[in-house]
Amino acid sequence: MAIIQADSFEIEVGKFFSKLPILPSSFLEKAIFFAPFIAITAGIGTILTSGILSLFRLSSLPIFLNNKVFGVNYYLYIASSIVIGVSFLLAFSPLSVRSLKGWRMVLYTTLLSFIQSMFFLSLGNSVDILGNIVVMLVGLYVLFQIRGYYR
Repeated sequence: MAIIQADSFEIEVGKFFSKLPILPSSFLEKAIFFAPFIAITAGIGTILTSGILSLFRLSSLPIFLNNKVFGVNYYLYIASSIVIGVSFLLAFSPLSVRSLKGWRMVLYTTLLSFIQSMFFLSLGNSVDILGNIVVMLVGLYVLFQIRGYYR
C-alpha cells in the first residue's frame, strides 16, 4: 500500500485546527464509526435535493425554457450537486476501512460544497453567508479531529 503524503493545504489547515480544544475520544470513536454512513447519507441527500427530481416535473419545464439565466444557473447547481453527492458516495468504501483517501475525499468534498453554496448564494443575505462559514468551520474542525485515526 502506498503512503499518502499530506499536501501543503492540508498541513496549513491542520495547524490552525490543532490549536483548538480536542474533542473527547468517545465522541471521536463514534464519529469515525458513523462517518461512512454519514457520507452515504450526505451523498444520497445531496443528489436528491439538488433539484434533479424537478427536471422530471413537467410543470417546472416552462420556467427553465423561458428564463435562460435562471436555467443555466439552475443546471450548474444541479451538476455541481451531483458531483458533490457522488464524491460523498465514493468516500463510503475508503472511510469504512479508515483509509486516509476517504478522509481526504470528504475534506475536499466539504470544501467544494462550501464553494458551491457561496457561489449560488444570494449575496444580499448575510445570515446565509455566516451560516455557511460556521457550518464549514465546524465540519472541518471535526474532520481534523478524526484525521489521526485514518491511515
